[in-house]
Amino acid sequence: MKIHDKSISLEVNTQVTEVVDEMTSSPEEIFRLSVPTGAKILKNEMGLKLLKEKAQQFNKKLVWLTDDELGKILLAKVGFIVKPITKTRPESDYFE
Repeated sequence: MKIHDKSISLEVNTQVTEVVDEMTSSPEEIFRLSVPTGAKILKNEMGLKLLKEKAQQFNKKLVWLTDDELGKILLAKVGFIVKPITKTRPESDYFE
């Protein structure tokens, strides 16, 4: 069975609601979210918890790609899969 995924590059000012809208309106099961260092979404713990809850509700997986050190800590604390951008190959998947 083929797992469908989608890569999305977030901007520094991307809001949690934008990610929720994209995730819930797309048929893909896995979303690779590339996030720049300093992005506001990486500083919003409550928003990330809501995003995690929505992902579970819609049976989606979110894989975060970022080099933001504090963001990686917060994402892991919320329970997301996190990988550094600099070491992620385009063809790699989140099961590695």
